[in-house]
Amino acid sequence: MRLGRDCWTQMAVAARRPSGHMRAQFWSFDLIFSIVIFSVALAVLAYTWFVINNQLSLNYSGASTIMSLQVQGLAGTLLSTGSPYDWQSYVNMSDPSSWHDLGIGLALAPGSSNLSVGKLYAMAAMANRNTTDYLALGSALGVGYDYYIQVRGAGYNVTMGRDPLTGNALTTQVVNEGATIGGTPVVVRVVLWTNKPLVVD
Repeated sequence: MRLGRDCWTQMAVAARRPSGHMRAQFWSFDLIFSIVIFSVALAVLAYTWFVINNQLSLNYSGASTIMSLQVQGLAGTLLSTGSPYDWQSYVNMSDPSSWHDLGIGLALAPGSSNLSVGKLYAMAAMANRNTTDYLALGSALGVGYDYYIQVRGAGYNVTMGRDPLTGNALTTQVVNEGATIGGTPVVVRVVLWTNKPLVVD
């Protein structure tokens, strides 16, 4: 009799306890649900990263193109005569805001690659006197970045502006143009640079 009661008790407890098979189904459902949630979160994160990265790339590319166009334009401007032809005679060093009225170029004559020494030194004085003049000349030249211009050769080594090496430049655009001074070849090196992240809105 006692043996029978113990047997019935064990069977009742076993009936109330979930089987190992049911417990496995419960855990596999939780695992599948967790994997789905994790995958969705990962997909959203990857998509967001892709969109942000793509936008930054487009912005950098656009800003880099603008800088490249400006440095090419500046090189072309410097190899022109400027306007008026003898603009260096009209430079008012005490009023940098008046420089916008001048077209600044270094060539002696239209279509010539021969540079004027007078124009070269006038421009160097404008660029290198102080920060206010440096910024005013950059604005008159139509550039929106820091600039550095070198004319080397024929016994000349004239530099204008701020050196990107000492300015911790992050991005630079460079154009080298051939010219002459008194018939002797020189190199005009035009550099635009920035030490800020290169993006456009």
